[in-house]
Amino acid sequence: MHWEDVQAAWNDLADQMQSQWPAVRAFDLALIAGDRYKFTRYLADLHDLTMAEADEAIDFWLFRVRTRRDAA
Repeated sequence: MHWEDVQAAWNDLADQMQSQWPAVRAFDLALIAGDRYKFTRYLADLHDLTMAEADEAIDFWLFRVRTRRDAA
C-alpha cells in the first residue's frame, strides 16, 4: 500500500491505525487528515520516537496492511 492509498482511505483505515498504535486518538487522526508528515510527527511525539523511527513504524504498518489486502 502506498501513502496515496492511505490518504484516500484515511477514515476507513483509522481503526487499523488505532489497533496498531492504541494511544492514537480518533480526534487527532481527523485533524491529521492523511498528511504523512503530520502523522509521523504525531507518532514520534506520542511514543517518544525520532522522526526516522516513527517513519519506519509507518512503513512497517503499510507493508502489513498491503500484505493483508493482497491475501484477501
